[in-house]
Amino acid sequence: MRVATCPGCGKQLKAENDEELLKQGRQHAQEAHADQNLSDDQIKAIVAQSAHDE
Repeated sequence: MRVATCPGCGKQLKAENDEELLKQGRQHAQEAHADQNLSDDQIKAIVAQSAHDE
């Protein structure tokens, strides 16, 4: 299991792999941080920096 933490609100996202984390990160960004207009590259960077094994 892989885990990444949103730097904006601290929510933990969990998934089987980094690709699934990226999907969850996109969804979370749209739902919780839509006002920030995060790009896909920004979301990828956040996942790459914070993802780790649980």
